[in-house]
Amino acid sequence: MDTFTGSGSTALACRNLLRCFIGSEMGESEFNGAVTRLESN
Repeated sequence: MDTFTGSGSTALACRNLLRCFIGSEMGESEFNGAVTRLESN
């Protein structure tokens, strides 16, 4: 669990390692950036 997802680097690492990920981000722009990063990789 990552309570400060930010740019999504932990989420991306978890996906690459076939691990589950739960994250949250208060800032809408940071959230959208993380989603974009995950969709493009």
